[in-house]
Amino acid sequence: MFYKRFSLARSHDDLSVIFEEMVDRFGEAPAAVGNLRRLIAIKVDLRRLRIHRLDAGMSAISLELDRATPLDPGHVVDMVNASGGKWRLTSEMKLIYRLKVDESSRPMKTSREILDKLLSL
Repeated sequence: MFYKRFSLARSHDDLSVIFEEMVDRFGEAPAAVGNLRRLIAIKVDLRRLRIHRLDAGMSAISLELDRATPLDPGHVVDMVNASGGKWRLTSEMKLIYRLKVDESSRPMKTSREILDKLLSL
């Protein structure tokens, strides 16, 4: 029941309410539930930014943007241009972030940081 509710969450507030209810009902949540919550939070922001797909590989994280993304194209281009090659935007609306060595070992944390950067544009 909680897994389905987590997957249907549309906002961080929804996630907080579900998580709090679960803790009230069952006590402190195991680490796996915390990981699930962080993963669903990433999905919530992917939907918000209209990013169809996030692929995390060993050398890069790729974000497939919808043409109707709310991201300001000028801000995205400025970010890419100022990145010194860290970011790349393809003609297929894929935003690619080249990973540092230490970032490739923590894809969920790096994905969260990338989404926070995009949400701040």
